[in-house]
Amino acid sequence: LRNLKPQQLHRESSLSNKFFACLFFLLILFGNFVSEMPRRVKRQFDFSRYCRRHIALMVAYLGWDLDGFCAQNNSQNTVESKIFKALIETKLIQSLETANYSRCGRTDKTVSAFSQVKLVLSLDVRCKQTTGVGVFEPDGYCPNEPEPTSLKTTPKSEELDYAKILNSVLPQEIRVLAWAPVERTFNARYNCTSRQYKYFFPEGALNLKKFLQN
Repeated sequence: LRNLKPQQLHRESSLSNKFFACLFFLLILFGNFVSEMPRRVKRQFDFSRYCRRHIALMVAYLGWDLDGFCAQNNSQNTVESKIFKALIETKLIQSLETANYSRCGRTDKTVSAFSQVKLVLSLDVRCKQTTGVGVFEPDGYCPNEPEPTSLKTTPKSEELDYAKILNSVLPQEIRVLAWAPVERTFNARYNCTSRQYKYFFPEGALNLKKFLQN
């Protein structure tokens, strides 16, 4: 630059300004082009392609920050509400109305439970099995023909890991411990044969021996 004359510096500066002006103009044109491109429409999940399966879920939860187990009209901060939300979010059920849901047991606000058996019936699942315990074809069932390659990579013995799927979206204080396929006639409430309640008291500064004597 030291060796350039003032006229040359002016000319170089002018060329640089024109270059950046052209570049800025091209960026504007590109931005307009991208904004006018048709956006990809999100495909709606097609439940009719999948069988449903009748399953039982075993759930544990820490309830001190929750408003009880049962769903309530005036609160979404319940165990049931969060489970329902997780089931719909993961596309395991299409809606609560079509899930044929039943439960066994309940707790009040701030109470925890370490093994509640929950039943979610007629799950609209992406089922890898078309036969087996609790598997059935829903009304309007219309599966697509599988590709030959998918038959090799997806053994028929596999099934969705419902516990893992639900735990991936549930809050940490609610965990699905296990799931099991059950017959379509199974009902969590009416097929319950016995219930056992155990209460655990942290000792802290309490005199539990005196408490038990009374």
